[in-house]
Amino acid sequence: MTGAARLILERIRRDAPRVLLAALVAGAIGYGIASLLPRWYRAETTLMPPDENSAGFGLLASMIESSALSKVGLITSTSAADVFEVILGSRRVREPLIERYNLRKVYGQPNLDLCLKEMNTHVKVDVLRSHVLVLQVEDQDPKRAASLANDLVAGLDRVSRETQVKRAIEAGDFLQGQLAGAQSRLRAAENRLSTYERSSGVLAVGESHAVEGVAELMSRKMALQVRRTWMQSYAGRENPALASITAEISAIDGEIARLPGLKQQASRLALEVEIQRRIYTLLTAQYEETRIERDRTVSGITVLDPARPPTIKARPRKSLVAGVAAAVILALGSFWILMRARAEMERAGLLPR
Repeated sequence: MTGAARLILERIRRDAPRVLLAALVAGAIGYGIASLLPRWYRAETTLMPPDENSAGFGLLASMIESSALSKVGLITSTSAADVFEVILGSRRVREPLIERYNLRKVYGQPNLDLCLKEMNTHVKVDVLRSHVLVLQVEDQDPKRAASLANDLVAGLDRVSRETQVKRAIEAGDFLQGQLAGAQSRLRAAENRLSTYERSSGVLAVGESHAVEGVAELMSRKMALQVRRTWMQSYAGRENPALASITAEISAIDGEIARLPGLKQQASRLALEVEIQRRIYTLLTAQYEETRIERDRTVSGITVLDPARPPTIKARPRKSLVAGVAAAVILALGSFWILMRARAEMERAGLLPR
């Protein structure tokens, strides 16, 4: 064994007991300090938001899924859990709770804005891979922690319902405008066909199959145009869904161009009437459904586990505080031992000065 190694071992033998004693004292002090700190309890609730394609995500979801107006844009690519996470962090949900529970006094904050910031440190929202949403609330009172968590969920439910009703009203207003235009076009087309039949004495028959085929494509195209008009009211030109609708319209235009033309004037007029009738029927059904859904309160939130008052504190973790304090002293003590050993080796000429 070299002289340097002997010096290091000797220094460890002499000083290690003192370092260990200091670490034990630091751990005990840390444990004592942690015992004096306020106790915080964490209440937890888990939520399962609806799938964004289901009726629970919005009052218009059933309309969107079952009609030619599907993917009209009221439901975005953002998952329901992400939307609910934003709502839970909104002032609209949290401010009433600050007043109800007098959280400015609880958190020791003089105004609402500072209280909201402090509340952010005690409320945590996580979205798991399964899209299950986990809400955790910390408070020094376990009952208040659970009550706050459950009231946050109630606020989320309230905002979700109000937003759904608002969306239904907006969609109803939009469809009402489209319906008025479709009704006007249908009447005009019917008048033109009746006028032609009376003046020419020719009935619109003979090409009924061709009329049906063209009418199917044209009604699909018109439905897509209604969707595109709605999306253009809020989406940018680069929106992928908007670009997809435009591409689908172009594809239908290609199919229509390949169809043989209708030879008879009566058939062409009958085609126009059939197209407008189908569009009017579609919009009427959707408008009536929207009126029904507007007055329905639908909660898309499923509470898997409501919050309950926790019985075990979340922090401070006394053993963790004591362990960290002891570890810090051990690290500093080890460094001190090595520095003393180095100084002795320099004095003994084992290391260059």
